[in-house]
Amino acid sequence: MQYVKRIARRKPGLKTSGHAPVVILLIALWSSPAWSSDATPFDFGPLERMLGRFVDARGWVDYAGIKAEPSDLRLILKRLREASPESHPALFPGRDDRLAYWINAYNALVIAGVVNAYPETSVRNIHKQPGFFKVFHVVGGKSRSLDDIEHGIVRKEFGDPRIHAALNCGAASCPRLRPEVYSPDRLEKQLNAAVREFIRDPQHVRLDRDSGTLVLSKILDWFGYDFTDWYRREYRVKDVRITDYLNIHLAEEDRAYLQSHPQVTIRYLPYDWTLNDRALHKELTR
Repeated sequence: MQYVKRIARRKPGLKTSGHAPVVILLIALWSSPAWSSDATPFDFGPLERMLGRFVDARGWVDYAGIKAEPSDLRLILKRLREASPESHPALFPGRDDRLAYWINAYNALVIAGVVNAYPETSVRNIHKQPGFFKVFHVVGGKSRSLDDIEHGIVRKEFGDPRIHAALNCGAASCPRLRPEVYSPDRLEKQLNAAVREFIRDPQHVRLDRDSGTLVLSKILDWFGYDFTDWYRREYRVKDVRITDYLNIHLAEEDRAYLQSHPQVTIRYLPYDWTLNDRALHKELTR
C-alpha cells in the first residue's frame, strides 16, 4: 500500500506556547563542530548499539545504564546536530531515507531528554515550561522541538499513520520502543510490523465482547484522523471509522466480530505517562 502526503493536525493540548524557544542543554561534552564535507555518510550505528544494549524485548529502557555509559548517546546526538534531510539532502535521497531519519531522531532525542533528567519518573515532569515536547534541540543545525518533528515534519510530509506505532514518547502507554533503529532498506517491513503489533496488543486495542465495547489507546483518539484519512484516500471511500483501519491489522476473529458489529461502542483508555523505565516498572510490578 502506498502512503502519501496529507496536511498535519496537532494533538489536542499541544498548542504552541508563548514561551521563548528553549534549547535543551544536555552535557557540555556533547557539543560538536559542524558536519564536514569529507564526513562519511550518515548512519545510525551508535543508536543501534544503544537500543540493542539498553532496551529490552518489552520496550522498557534502562535509562540508568545509558546515563552511566552515554558514549553512544553522545555520538548519535552529535551526528543529529550535524546533519539532517534539511541540511544535507544528498545524504537522504529517498522518502524512506528521510522518514527513517526523523523517526530515529525523535526516539533518540526523547531518550536524551529523559537521561538528562533521570531519575525523573515521567516526561510530564521534565521541562514543565514550555513542556518536554516543546523544548528545542539542534537537528541539522536548526532548532527543532519534538513537536516540530512529529507534527511539522513527520505527519505533514509523509502522511503515514504507521508512524504513531514507531515514535516513542518515553511513556508506558506509548507503543513499544523497538531495540533496533528504523532503516531505509527495511522501513516498510518495520512499520508494518510495528503497527500490527500495536493494534494486536491488548494494552492498546482490545475487544470486550461481554459489553460490546472496543477499548482503544488514546493515540487512536488523538490521531484518529490520520488513520481514517489515510484509509479514505487509499480505498477511495467517504464514510470511514477507526475500525476500518484497525481491520487491516487485527486478528481474524477480532476483524470478524467488528465486521458483524459495525456500531460497536468505542471507549478510549486513559494515557499512562509513567516513564517507560525498566527499573521503575520492576518496582511497580513487585
